[in-house]
Amino acid sequence: MALRGAGVRSRLARRHPGQQTHDLRLLFVEALGQVSLAGWTVRVAVNDAPYADGSGGYWGWTDWNTSTILVSQLHIHQVFAHELFHVQLGPPSASHGESQWCSELSPWEIQQGQEDERAYLRCR
Repeated sequence: MALRGAGVRSRLARRHPGQQTHDLRLLFVEALGQVSLAGWTVRVAVNDAPYADGSGGYWGWTDWNTSTILVSQLHIHQVFAHELFHVQLGPPSASHGESQWCSELSPWEIQQGQEDERAYLRCR
Protein backbone atom coordinates (compact mmCIF):
# COMPACT_ATOMS: atom_id res chain seq x y z
CA MET A 1 0.00 0.00 0.00
CA ALA A 2 1.31 3.46 -0.85
CA LEU A 3 0.89 4.82 2.69
CA ARG A 4 4.01 3.23 4.23
CA GLY A 5 6.92 5.19 5.58
CA ALA A 6 7.43 8.78 6.57
CA GLY A 7 4.54 11.13 6.12
CA VAL A 8 1.75 8.57 6.59
CA ARG A 9 -0.04 10.79 9.09
CA SER A 10 0.10 13.89 6.87
CA ARG A 11 -1.12 11.98 3.79
CA LEU A 12 -4.00 10.46 5.75
CA ALA A 13 -4.96 13.78 7.34
CA ARG A 14 -5.73 15.25 3.91
CA ARG A 15 -8.31 12.54 3.19
CA HIS A 16 -12.00 12.30 4.02
CA PRO A 17 -12.59 10.57 7.42
CA GLY A 18 -14.20 7.57 5.69
CA GLN A 19 -11.15 7.18 3.46
CA GLN A 20 -8.86 7.57 6.48
CA THR A 21 -10.57 4.73 8.37
CA HIS A 22 -10.49 2.57 5.22
CA ASP A 23 -6.76 3.19 4.68
CA LEU A 24 -5.90 2.70 8.35
CA ARG A 25 -7.82 -0.57 8.38
CA LEU A 26 -5.80 -1.79 5.38
CA LEU A 27 -2.55 -0.94 7.19
CA PHE A 28 -3.84 -2.66 10.34
CA VAL A 29 -4.83 -5.86 8.49
CA GLU A 30 -1.49 -5.98 6.67
CA ALA A 31 0.42 -5.84 9.96
CA LEU A 32 -1.87 -7.45 12.55
CA GLY A 33 -4.27 -9.67 10.64
CA GLN A 34 -7.86 -9.60 9.52
CA VAL A 35 -10.52 -7.90 11.60
CA SER A 36 -14.12 -8.49 10.64
CA LEU A 37 -16.36 -5.44 10.85
CA ALA A 38 -19.40 -7.32 9.57
CA GLY A 39 -22.34 -6.02 11.59
CA TRP A 40 -20.27 -3.15 13.03
CA THR A 41 -20.83 0.57 12.55
CA VAL A 42 -17.88 2.96 12.48
CA ARG A 43 -18.89 6.49 13.49
CA VAL A 44 -16.57 9.46 13.16
CA ALA A 45 -17.47 12.33 15.49
CA VAL A 46 -16.42 15.92 14.99
CA ASN A 47 -15.86 16.57 18.71
CA ASP A 48 -12.55 15.93 20.44
CA ALA A 49 -13.71 13.33 22.97
CA PRO A 50 -16.87 11.71 21.58
CA TYR A 51 -17.30 9.29 24.47
CA ALA A 52 -17.15 10.09 28.17
CA ASP A 53 -17.88 8.14 31.30
CA GLY A 54 -17.20 8.75 34.97
CA SER A 55 -13.44 8.46 34.50
CA GLY A 56 -13.09 10.96 31.66
CA GLY A 57 -13.36 11.47 27.94
CA TYR A 58 -11.99 9.25 25.19
CA TRP A 59 -10.87 9.88 21.61
CA GLY A 60 -12.25 6.47 20.63
CA TRP A 61 -14.59 3.87 22.01
CA THR A 62 -15.72 0.34 21.11
CA ASP A 63 -19.26 -0.43 22.22
CA TRP A 64 -19.95 -4.17 22.29
CA ASN A 65 -23.67 -3.70 23.01
CA THR A 66 -24.30 -1.76 19.80
CA SER A 67 -21.37 -3.09 17.73
CA THR A 68 -20.17 0.46 17.19
CA ILE A 69 -16.71 1.97 16.96
CA LEU A 70 -16.75 5.68 17.74
CA VAL A 71 -13.67 7.80 16.97
CA SER A 72 -12.91 11.49 17.05
CA GLN A 73 -12.26 12.94 13.60
CA LEU A 74 -9.36 14.87 15.13
CA HIS A 75 -7.70 11.69 16.40
CA ILE A 76 -8.54 8.99 13.82
CA HIS A 77 -4.89 8.27 13.12
CA GLN A 78 -4.00 7.95 16.80
CA VAL A 79 -6.85 5.70 17.98
CA PHE A 80 -8.59 3.83 15.14
CA ALA A 81 -6.14 0.89 15.24
CA HIS A 82 -6.70 0.61 19.00
CA GLU A 83 -10.44 0.25 18.43
CA LEU A 84 -9.89 -2.27 15.61
CA PHE A 85 -7.72 -4.31 17.98
CA HIS A 86 -10.59 -4.40 20.47
CA VAL A 87 -12.86 -5.86 17.77
CA GLN A 88 -10.16 -8.34 16.72
CA LEU A 89 -9.56 -9.57 20.29
CA GLY A 90 -13.22 -9.59 21.34
CA PRO A 91 -15.16 -8.32 24.38
CA PRO A 92 -12.62 -9.47 27.01
CA SER A 93 -10.20 -6.90 25.56
CA ALA A 94 -12.13 -4.10 27.26
CA SER A 95 -9.79 -4.45 30.25
CA HIS A 96 -6.65 -4.27 28.04
CA GLY A 97 -5.32 -7.29 29.95
CA GLU A 98 -4.12 -9.34 26.97
CA SER A 99 -0.37 -9.37 26.38
CA GLN A 100 -0.90 -8.62 22.67
CA TRP A 101 -1.65 -4.99 23.49
CA CYS A 102 2.00 -4.50 24.47
CA SER A 103 3.70 -7.13 22.30
CA GLU A 104 1.86 -6.53 19.01
CA LEU A 105 -0.26 -3.38 18.83
CA SER A 106 1.85 -0.88 20.76
CA PRO A 107 5.12 -1.45 18.84
CA TRP A 108 3.24 -1.25 15.53
CA GLU A 109 1.45 1.96 16.56
CA ILE A 110 4.76 3.57 17.48
CA GLN A 111 6.31 2.48 14.17
CA GLN A 112 3.36 4.05 12.33
CA GLY A 113 3.65 7.34 14.23
CA GLN A 114 0.40 6.69 16.06
CA GLU A 115 -0.36 7.09 19.76
CA ASP A 116 2.29 5.68 22.13
CA GLU A 117 0.01 3.83 24.53
CA ARG A 118 2.61 1.93 26.55
CA ALA A 119 1.91 3.86 29.77
CA TYR A 120 -1.88 3.69 29.29
CA LEU A 121 -1.67 -0.08 28.65
CA ARG A 122 0.77 -0.56 31.55
CA CYS A 123 3.35 -2.22 29.29
CA ARG A 124 6.57 -3.41 30.91
